[in-house]
Amino acid sequence: MQKLRFPRYLLRTCMSVPRLGVSGALKTLLHYYRGGRFSIRIRGISDHFQLRGKSSDLGVLYSIACHGDYAFPEIGSVDHVIDCGAYNGISALTILSNFQPKRIIAVEPDADNFDLLSRNCAAEERIQCIHGAIWSDESMLRISNPSDEKWGFQCQADKTGDQAGEIQGYTMWSLIRRLPAGRRLVKMDIEGAEQAVFQNDSSWLREVDYLVMEIHPGCWKNVFDALANYSYDCRIRGENILFVINHPPRTYPLASGTLS
Repeated sequence: MQKLRFPRYLLRTCMSVPRLGVSGALKTLLHYYRGGRFSIRIRGISDHFQLRGKSSDLGVLYSIACHGDYAFPEIGSVDHVIDCGAYNGISALTILSNFQPKRIIAVEPDADNFDLLSRNCAAEERIQCIHGAIWSDESMLRISNPSDEKWGFQCQADKTGDQAGEIQGYTMWSLIRRLPAGRRLVKMDIEGAEQAVFQNDSSWLREVDYLVMEIHPGCWKNVFDALANYSYDCRIRGENILFVINHPPRTYPLASGTLS
């Protein structure tokens, strides 16, 4: 497998040229071996996107920005987005570029990932970054596998009582209530926490029009049991499944004031 890594990354480098340019593509290949933080321009997404070399940042960049893992043509107009597991910001910025929503709430539990997320999205006022994790309740959480790759951090209930490293849990309802009425997209890549999120109250799905998620081992039953209460279509792209949830027509209350 080690012998195949260089040819694989060389192929990715060539295929990423249309989005990153020649210099950006070569820079990602160089920093795959060199390490350290560096900045590149991603056409149509960001002029100064920061990445970490020798990390999973490079694979995520290729999958989302170059391969188009979230480029579902079935997604129509979107007003608001909740990005659950926003990592370093590439998913939020890509969704913003693809669908032009009015607002994105980007939630990320790991402190280092969140720092990069905040830096990468700082210039975009439509993106609100939250340091926290999606969970079944609003208890305090902790990362259970801090030595793993940065894209695969998992959360668990914090029973240590030590405030260092604590992460605030957020329910889906607590985030949805921050958004006004409109068509909503939820992107979810939360490394197995979907088992807790879908196990109890999944009534928040009635407020979501599009759900894009990577379902992790042990979580399939909870997800599809929750979705069994709704009519939906689905599509698969890469590791992600798009659920287009078919709701009856909604009647939204009029804003206060008099219309002339």
